[in-house]
Amino acid sequence: MSKLISKIIIDNVASYKEPTEIKDLKKINFFFGSNGTGKSTIGKYLQALKEAEDKENVKEFEQCSIQGYNQDEHEIIVFSQDFIERNFIKAKDIAGIFTLDEINDNIEKQIKNEQDKINKWNEILNKLEEQKIEHEDSRTKIYEGKNGILQKCWDIRKKDFENNFSKLFKILEFKKRETHYNKLILILKNKEEQKIDYENLKDEYQKLYEKVISKIEQSFNSDMYRKIRRLERQINTKLSLPFTGNKDVDIANMIETLNINKWVEERYIQLDKSTLPQKCPFCQEKTINKDLIQQFDNYFDRTYTEKKEAIKNLKILYNYHTKEFVSHLKSIKLNYPNKSDLNQLINKLEKFFEKQEKIIQDKIDNTNKELSITSLNSCIQDLKRVIITVDSNNENFEKLDEKRQELIQKIWSYMAFHAKEPIEVYKTKKVKIEKKLKQIRNITHYLKNTKIKNSKSLIEAKRKDTANTDTAKDEINEILKSTGFHGFEIDKKDETENNVPRYYLKRHNEEENDVFSTLSEGEKNFIAFLYFYWLCKGTDDQKKKKGKKKIIVIDDPVSSLDSQALFVVTTVIRELIKNEGHSKPQKKELLNKSINQVFVLSHNLYFYNEVSYNNGFRLICQNINHYKISKPSHKSLISKGTEYSKIENDYNLMWRGLFELKEQEGSFNIVIGNLMRRIIQSYLQFTHNHNKERVSYEALTCTTKKMLYDAFSSQINKESHHINPMEELSFQRVSGFNSLDNNTLFEVFEILFKDIGGENHYKIMVNSSN
Repeated sequence: MSKLISKIIIDNVASYKEPTEIKDLKKINFFFGSNGTGKSTIGKYLQALKEAEDKENVKEFEQCSIQGYNQDEHEIIVFSQDFIERNFIKAKDIAGIFTLDEINDNIEKQIKNEQDKINKWNEILNKLEEQKIEHEDSRTKIYEGKNGILQKCWDIRKKDFENNFSKLFKILEFKKRETHYNKLILILKNKEEQKIDYENLKDEYQKLYEKVISKIEQSFNSDMYRKIRRLERQINTKLSLPFTGNKDVDIANMIETLNINKWVEERYIQLDKSTLPQKCPFCQEKTINKDLIQQFDNYFDRTYTEKKEAIKNLKILYNYHTKEFVSHLKSIKLNYPNKSDLNQLINKLEKFFEKQEKIIQDKIDNTNKELSITSLNSCIQDLKRVIITVDSNNENFEKLDEKRQELIQKIWSYMAFHAKEPIEVYKTKKVKIEKKLKQIRNITHYLKNTKIKNSKSLIEAKRKDTANTDTAKDEINEILKSTGFHGFEIDKKDETENNVPRYYLKRHNEEENDVFSTLSEGEKNFIAFLYFYWLCKGTDDQKKKKGKKKIIVIDDPVSSLDSQALFVVTTVIRELIKNEGHSKPQKKELLNKSINQVFVLSHNLYFYNEVSYNNGFRLICQNINHYKISKPSHKSLISKGTEYSKIENDYNLMWRGLFELKEQEGSFNIVIGNLMRRIIQSYLQFTHNHNKERVSYEALTCTTKKMLYDAFSSQINKESHHINPMEELSFQRVSGFNSLDNNTLFEVFEILFKDIGGENHYKIMVNSSN
């Protein structure tokens, strides 16, 4: 359903000196006000909106505003003096009006059937559009929402690398979530993701970014290591073989039994062989003599001494090479990246070598023991780490940029590996959504480009079969003829403009280029309004205005009309605003679905009363509002009313309208008769509780008057009842009921009413009407 114009604000134009709000507008809106109060300004503003569709703006109404109007949905049609000027004075001809012939009901039903199909398919399309939006929202949510894949991938980067890789984090490429995600997708596509130990990445980062890298000039000396290993084998060979003094000596058994080899040897070395005999360290007797000395010499013979000296010499070499080895490690420490680790290793080796020397010394002291030292190979893993660290450090030093780039690639591989699972979950969800969207697109495409398109083509073809411009032309001419306008008619030109027929005015059997200018003002207004009426029912442009709902504005259409034409105008306006049916909801809907809203502006009390309240009031749309326009203090004011009595009492209006018609030239017609009948009936209904004027005539005693009243009653009833120009088009301009002319009828009406209602009441009503 198309929206209504709900509010208009007129400001700073004509007599509207300050913002004037017209609110609560309905489908039908009546505005009453005297000439000059500001009615036409409302119509001109609505006309300006129509013109603004082709112009950028209309400066006169810059400060005015409107709610509910949509130029894509609405077509404003304004009847005013400007309408007459544009269509009949300035234009050589006028556009033909397309209508649908009533005889083509079957085709109309087919068109309606196809339109119903289109409406149903459009309902399906609307639901599909809702589903599409819902799925697109879901797709967007799982992609870039709070818990979307972009955020999940970004969280891996932020969580694992923002704090512990601060320097690197700032220079990581792709600082936007989407480009970051696309990089991970590329890595996964190339299968370059890796499960990498996070702590190793941290170590590499520390080495390459947080620590100063300097070249270690002293590389690890493998020769020193190999010398120590060879020396170890020699030492262990000596240590593994126990040896003692000469066992053939008498004292040998005692020394070995008491295990005092070392003590005896030390004392033997300390003996002063120049003084003999000497006291024994044990018994303190002078038992150490030349013979005992000889036995010691024989016990500690050359073989024993040589073996022992060999071990001592190996110990000296071992001490030298191990100290050299430790010193070499200390020289590496200067630029070593992890000095504390190297210091621990050096301390460990120093203790290690010291322990091995003690073992060698133990062998020297106790030659009869089978001993062995631990090989330096037991520290090989620690030494390898030193070698690797040195090599890595120097490689990092030489290839710093390359190593940093390698670290970045490892980080990307790490993030891709950990993003793989959520990305797979996202892709699975996305595929399901895309499948549903594809189904929606396919169905939508099928409905739009097959079903709806075929129905529209069929409708277009059917409309071409039925649409014509002759109906409007013929109906206008019939009304002109029926209401006494015999001197001219509207006709259709032979040539067309863009396949759109054109109308023109012509006189019968005369060639005259500008017939409209020769017409009276009443004739001009009447034929212009008839054209406007059919324009409201049809259209002058099937393509451009197709489907638009009409907003009709009628601004004082009764100027210069005689009463016969005025009757027709009020009748056709009621046809335009006819309701849909008798039920309560139908009464609030317009029968003509191409009309969306109607504005009627008038200063004529009779016209206002006729078109909005009296004849056929129950048949017109009840979605209605009334507004009164006044201009106190030279400023236009608009107030809303709900009852016509707020404009003026209906009974008073009939009296005023009757005597306004008396002042006009012309013969008796249906409007005068209609008013007289209704005045009499209204008075009788109020005073006698019946509205049958003939009942009152029967009570009159005067036979002459009674005959006159009977004739009068027959005449006004005959000419004012049951006339519908849209059904019979049987308007008859009557010259009078035989001898009764206009003045006679008013004389008879005066006599009759004074008899029925009293002379005083008659005078009051006549005075109030003048």
